Amino acid sequence: MATPIPLQVYLSGKVSSQYLTALLMAAPLAVPGGAGGDAIEIIIKDELVSQPYVDMTVKLMERFGVVVERLNGLQHLRVGAGVAECPVGCVCMSGMGICSGK
Repeated sequence: MATPIPLQVYLSGKVSSQYLTALLMAAPLAVPGGAGGDAIEIIIKDELVSQPYVDMTVKLMERFGVVVERLNGLQHLRVGAGVAECPVGCVCMSGMGICSGK
């Protein structure tokens, strides 16, 4: 059986980083076991103008246990499928959309 090709999403890096952040945060829930396998690749097709914000998002996702591979820095990312977990030393309130350190 052939290895599935990950779903690839192309996005402009010149628009607000909030689009990329939303896509990054939704990606782990989008394709677990779907046609694209267990990952989504996000490819930025031009200059990424808000690199610090995207980098901060990726680091926070990794802290929550989400696998984010940097295939070409922040220009090409692969996000693994799965559910994020609360890291040690963090209190998360279900349904509140917040997480704060203890």
